Amino acid sequence: MFIDNLSGDLNKTEYRFLFQIFYGLLASVSVLLSEISRALEEDITLKKTIERLSKNLVKFDKIEEVHSKYIKEIFKLIDDETVFCIDHTDIAKPKSTVLENLGRVKDGSTGKIENGYKILEIATLTKEKNHIYLL
Repeated sequence: MFIDNLSGDLNKTEYRFLFQIFYGLLASVSVLLSEISRALEEDITLKKTIERLSKNLVKFDKIEEVHSKYIKEIFKLIDDETVFCIDHTDIAKPKSTVLENLGRVKDGSTGKIENGYKILEIATLTKEKNHIYLL
C-alpha cells in the first residue's frame, strides 16, 4: 500500500494519523479538518474527531521524513517520457489581513494587487501509469 511506503519509522499512533489524513483528504476532497473528520465517519462526535486530528497535527513532527519518502516513491515512476506540468498561480485573499505568511499577489480575475499566496504546483504525467503525481 502506498501509505506503508511513506510511513517508515512512524509509531502506531502516527501511522494511524497519517492514514486517516490521507484517507480524509481523498474522500472529502478538502483540506479542512472538519470535512476530513466527516469523511472518517467515526462513532464519536465530530468535535472530538476534529480535536484529535488537530492535536495530532500539531504534534506530528515527521512531515519532512514523509515528504522525502513521497518524493522517492514518485521519482521511481519518472522516466525520459514523463511530462511535467507546471502551474505558477496565486490565491487572492483580498479581505484577509492577518493570515500566516500572507503576501501581495496579482489577482488574475481582477488584475488588482491583493493580499494572498503565490503557489507553484508541479504535476507529472507518465506514459505507463494513467495517474497524475504532484511534486
